Amino acid sequence: MKKIISLSAGLLLVFCLFSQNEIDSLKEILSNAPAENQFESLNKISENMIFSKPQESLIYAEKAYKIARNLNNNKYLLDIYDNLIEANVELYNLEIAEKYCREALQLAEKLKNEKEIAFYSDLMGTVKMKAEDYATSLSNFRKALEIEKKNGFERRMASTLNNIGAVNLKTGHMDKALANFLESLRIKEKIGDERQIASSQLNIGSFLLRQKKYREAEEYLNKAEKSFSHLNSQVRLGNVLALQSIVYRETGEFSKAEAKLKKLLELRKSIGNKQNIAITYNKIGLFYFAQNKFGKSIFYFKKAFELAQKSGYENGVSIAAIHLVRAFQNLNQPQKAAFYFQVLRKSTDKIKDREILLGNYQSIYEYYDKLNNAPQTLRYLKKYIALKDSIQNLEKEKYIEKLQMKYETEKKEKEIELLNRDKQIQTLAFSRQKFVRNTFIVGFIILLILVIIILRIKQKQLAAQKRVEAEIKKMNRELEKRVQTELKKREEQQQLLIQKSKLESLGKLAAGIAHEINQPLTRLSLGVDNILYKIKKDKRFDLDYIKKKCDTFLENIVRIQNIIEHIRTFSRDQKSTTFDRIDINRTVKDALKFIETQYKNHGINLELHLGKIDGFILGNKFKLEQIFLNLLTNARDAIEEKFKDAEFSKNKIVIRIFREADKICFEIEDNGCGISNENLKKVFDPFFTTKPIEKGTGLGLSIIYGLVQEMKGEIKIQSKENKFTKIKISFPKIGKKEKVNRT
Repeated sequence: MKKIISLSAGLLLVFCLFSQNEIDSLKEILSNAPAENQFESLNKISENMIFSKPQESLIYAEKAYKIARNLNNNKYLLDIYDNLIEANVELYNLEIAEKYCREALQLAEKLKNEKEIAFYSDLMGTVKMKAEDYATSLSNFRKALEIEKKNGFERRMASTLNNIGAVNLKTGHMDKALANFLESLRIKEKIGDERQIASSQLNIGSFLLRQKKYREAEEYLNKAEKSFSHLNSQVRLGNVLALQSIVYRETGEFSKAEAKLKKLLELRKSIGNKQNIAITYNKIGLFYFAQNKFGKSIFYFKKAFELAQKSGYENGVSIAAIHLVRAFQNLNQPQKAAFYFQVLRKSTDKIKDREILLGNYQSIYEYYDKLNNAPQTLRYLKKYIALKDSIQNLEKEKYIEKLQMKYETEKKEKEIELLNRDKQIQTLAFSRQKFVRNTFIVGFIILLILVIIILRIKQKQLAAQKRVEAEIKKMNRELEKRVQTELKKREEQQQLLIQKSKLESLGKLAAGIAHEINQPLTRLSLGVDNILYKIKKDKRFDLDYIKKKCDTFLENIVRIQNIIEHIRTFSRDQKSTTFDRIDINRTVKDALKFIETQYKNHGINLELHLGKIDGFILGNKFKLEQIFLNLLTNARDAIEEKFKDAEFSKNKIVIRIFREADKICFEIEDNGCGISNENLKKVFDPFFTTKPIEKGTGLGLSIIYGLVQEMKGEIKIQSKENKFTKIKISFPKIGKKEKVNRT
């Protein structure tokens, strides 16, 4: 739409993605607001619903149109006309859409607004194309394109070229159509307009489908489907689904074709346009007809037939009747075929669409031909031939009439030009007599008028510029607030995921932690038993002995306190990231204290190779421990999945820490089940996992990747299915005296 098109790409997203709450709040202010505010609210609501709920959009647009008429505001009228036209086009109310187009063009030409003239000429072309008046449609598109090229309206040029390509496609000019589509797509990709790019992809897909290049068509249609789904453009999405079903039907992928048709039916039912629903039932019927499943095809043809009758869609009645006649003939049920044939004959008298009427005549004469009814066959064959010749002759007559009008216009223009020249020659002599006398006066007046005009234009430009700058500043402030809010939410969600991962790691390492605390507790227990035994045996206190034992007690108590403090600090929700120097060897040793016992119990051998590291890395110690523990957990799971009840001596995890140029690296390698090449590309994606639901959420490696990036590190992964997995993480090395920014 032109209002959205005229804004910047950043603001496009904001206005296209109105939430339901925003629409509801706009509705609430309608009753008591001034007329101008009511118009703005109605216009925005209508604009937002055009492609998702065209019927509702039209209701709001008509209300806004009445307000603009009452206010006699030309700007408001030009703003609302496009909503009225677009909504009626989506609903196939083409005569009403054409009426609004003519009103808009008359107003734009009256105001001499070339941008609006180009826009509504393009819309008129779209309406005529929908009505299958391709000559008039192409004329309007070319008029729009000429104005757009002249004024450099690139965004509108892309849309118009796309529409011209669509007309060429429908009229069989394939080379021209493809050239138009590709030129349009090039401009759209340069501008970055998602809706317009998707429209070009849809048209290119349709073109390739007609050329029977099914795989190339599928590629473009899939891209268009993704974009229209994201934009919630349900009518356009329905067009894509219909073409995709044909691609899969023609390539024999019937399950995919059936899925697309079901999705198409659900979508069109949600929109509520009965004509489109009837068309969809016919498409599903043809899908089953192509597989010789005549019973199923008849079921859907009947649904199309009944819905078309109820909604007064005579074209749909006629098309469904043709399909039912053919289906019952294939099932050798001539009586039922005859019933729908009579409906087809009666419907034919009401059909105005010449192309559909041509198809009806063909079906009728073929039916009579099978019955060997020569008189009726001849009668309808003559009608078919006459109508076909008429269509071809009409196109020729329109072309000749157009050439004739062009010739007459040029002839009259030349005659007027000659008359004007004669008149100029006659007045020139008279003008020369007055020229000297009036030159000074006229020149002074013109100069004065020009100065006044220039001053007024400048004043208006300055005022308009200030208004625009104020609007842009306001929009930028609102956009910045939204961006900050979204970033804050994202940061909080990331922190929650990291904290959840920590707690999961602690839960899995509980056995190792219990063992670490159990050792000093055992020593404390033994020490107390020794003292009690000493007292009972000797019945006297040796102060040196008691002091020595108390020192041992304190040492073990401090050890337990350190373990608990380490766990408490590790599991704490660290909302702010604190960076410090980290001794990677010491950090790995501390982390291993938690898991050595647990991994021994699982029969997994841990091999630790610590290199001589003469430097530090910059980061957060507890986040580094979290990375290390998560990777070891993944390695353990991979080994258990591969070996299960096999010999424990085969289970091995190797940990290496080493220096590599100006980086400090650590590697974790296991001989577990490995990762397939297909899954290796997706291991860092959030929620991707090959584990059962009870064993993994798919967040582990995603969180690790985020933590490594946060500490300016790099992570690489190598794996061979059923052989090994090796993960290498490297961090920039810093020296002992290098200054550290701690936040």
